[in-house]
Amino acid sequence: MKSVHYRELILVGEGQFGKVYSARHRQTGELVALKQFNNQKFSTKKFLKELRILLSLNHPNIIRCLGVEHDKKYRYLVTEYCEGKTLRDLIEEQFKLNIEQKLKIVADILSGLQAIHEGGIIHRDLKPENILLTLSPSGWGVKISDFGVAKIEKEDKEISNYSLGDTGSPAYMAPEQFYGKYSYQSDIYAIGIILYEMLMGDRPFHGTPQEIMFKHINKTPFIPHDLPSTLGKIVLQALEKLPRHRFRTAKEMRLKLLESLLCLEVELRENNFFFSDYLEQKSASFSIAKFIDILHSVIFNIYNNSYFYCANNNYLFIYQLTEDLTNNLIFNYIFDGKIIDLKVYNNGCFIITEFDNYNELYQYDLTEKTITQISSFQAKEKRLMVSGDGRWYALTKKDGEREDFEIFKYKQGYKSILNIEHFFPLEIIALDNCHGLLIFKQNEINKNYTFARCFTKKGNWCHDFCFGFPLENIVSHPLHRGYLMGRESFSNCIILILLLPLKIKRLPLNFEADFILTYSQGFICASHQGEIILINLHGNLCKKISLGFDISNIHLIKENLLLVIFNYPSKARLVFIIID
Repeated sequence: MKSVHYRELILVGEGQFGKVYSARHRQTGELVALKQFNNQKFSTKKFLKELRILLSLNHPNIIRCLGVEHDKKYRYLVTEYCEGKTLRDLIEEQFKLNIEQKLKIVADILSGLQAIHEGGIIHRDLKPENILLTLSPSGWGVKISDFGVAKIEKEDKEISNYSLGDTGSPAYMAPEQFYGKYSYQSDIYAIGIILYEMLMGDRPFHGTPQEIMFKHINKTPFIPHDLPSTLGKIVLQALEKLPRHRFRTAKEMRLKLLESLLCLEVELRENNFFFSDYLEQKSASFSIAKFIDILHSVIFNIYNNSYFYCANNNYLFIYQLTEDLTNNLIFNYIFDGKIIDLKVYNNGCFIITEFDNYNELYQYDLTEKTITQISSFQAKEKRLMVSGDGRWYALTKKDGEREDFEIFKYKQGYKSILNIEHFFPLEIIALDNCHGLLIFKQNEINKNYTFARCFTKKGNWCHDFCFGFPLENIVSHPLHRGYLMGRESFSNCIILILLLPLKIKRLPLNFEADFILTYSQGFICASHQGEIILINLHGNLCKKISLGFDISNIHLIKENLLLVIFNYPSKARLVFIIID
């Protein structure tokens, strides 16, 4: 599709009637979703009806329609973009939520459903796949979507040409829907199935469409004894066979759900999240391969391509680690000023020093084993980013009212200046050898939001992103372009981000991720207390180990070999850990 109004169309999903794309508005840069409808499969009448329904609804838990687009073959609904994917994805995560989080999500669905019903609309196809998610500091934002088979009560009193294909999904359909009847209580029944699945981890009924239909009509769902009785009663009432025995309204069910939440044991609400039993099964053993002592404590320590860079005050030490884990000191240097930043690349490092309110920027070349001063400047705040190949760097400087952002191609001596008048970045991240990312906050808008702005080495802005939560300690994966991981401020959660198309996962941990680093298949998170997990790019746990002792820093040497650092008053100890 070529659009006058939108650019950067990226496929994010595919449904029964067409595909869904993410796109940006050419003028505002707003990220939106374009829901495609095939003209042959989805009639003009149905398209206009869904459009009218969406435009008539205005609620934070209902997907917002922003307009329409069309070409010769397809029509498109333009809606707000939901970066958290669907409730189905969340249910299938290894990192499970506690009861409080689950009930809050269902309560938000019911809040949106109440607005739908008050608008005289019956959704008829509520299921986890049609519940979209956004991320917020308090948890997940819920958006009810897909009104393709919805009915408007005043207009659709009679059903003609009835078939299961246009009434929803059998696994979530109320018994009366199999007979071609529906009501507001039919949607309540679907919410009951969703609540059951979230609490129990699976739907109550399985089988072929005919077998599922029989069970919906004749079978009572099994409620385990360890489920709090108040929740069990809510589930059973929502799943009554006769509509008149269910909750009368979505609001009534929501209030009962919130009352149940207040009555639950306090310990269920002490922690926002917990690990599932599956995580314990992923525990891996480890062994210590070797200890190495360095005769000075280190402030900066970075490992890259078999070289270990250490800095302490104005001293720089560079060691080469051999195959037998012997450390050889290959370079040391004493600067006039204190080292305040150190960034490595494939063949060296960049160093910023500070002395008498002035800063010096240096570059060390591994091949030549030489230190070169690149620039001198004065700034109270500064951020440095170096590309992986070391051919260019980005530097932001702030001194009083003046804020500068320069991109410098080191070998060519070429400099670009970008405007950052309205913000000063908290971090600069190298995405690849051609792109970087500025991370910043605009506190006058919302201090809980994190903003990201992508730029090229040529000095052009190219993408803007807004994340609805505070994010810090962000790491970009060097082998998988566009994948980031960061720590959510004020919680024990990590955030896995794919930039294009934008997809975000919140992964709850039972420890605070003080360190985030990468390995070939994903990311490693570790705490100062020695808790370590390996997570792949899908957000699934691969390994989990507990060292049992405190650490100062951690690096990956090989796929199963970690370098752990301890700092003492007069020395540092390097410990090599083999993960089985």
